[in-house]
Amino acid sequence: MPAIWKISSSGIRPRDVSIYRFLKDARCPVRVVEVRLFRKDPLFGRRPVYTRRWEPGSALAATAKEISKYIAYNGSVDATIVAWSDEV
Repeated sequence: MPAIWKISSSGIRPRDVSIYRFLKDARCPVRVVEVRLFRKDPLFGRRPVYTRRWEPGSALAATAKEISKYIAYNGSVDATIVAWSDEV
């Protein structure tokens, strides 16, 4: 089962460590991290605009840094981080 975290990108800075804590504290080994960025649309509500995946391996700190930059620089209103593992 994946670990999922929904956040507001207004609270994420390019060097934020909270994403690293989320990845590190996932209950199972993280194999793939998927980040979905959303914008609020007056007609359709929350709509997805970007999706990107990382395979962090043992480099969780570097991956978390890349993810925080990705979220901060895209100026998204909302983001969802999904940490996938091999466990079912």
